[in-house]
Amino acid sequence: MMNDYFVVYVLTPFKSHICYYGFTTDLIQRYNAHNFSNVSGFTVAHRLWVVLYSEIYSSKSEALKREKFLKSEQAGSG
Repeated sequence: MMNDYFVVYVLTPFKSHICYYGFTTDLIQRYNAHNFSNVSGFTVAHRLWVVLYSEIYSSKSEALKREKFLKSEQAGSG
């Protein structure tokens, strides 16, 4: 099944000023996974997340390119 769009998103937790960057084809499912899944990891340790920003792309390659750019910009500002 082909996806019609890809979403690049930025999450931030209520309790700190960090950001998490990602991409997905289902932002609602991904948001729920970050906030409510039982899998351990970075996003679990910083719950509860809110969506700070999102962009929609028609191709996976463009979404990945944008996600990588946003992550590199964040790394460069720290």
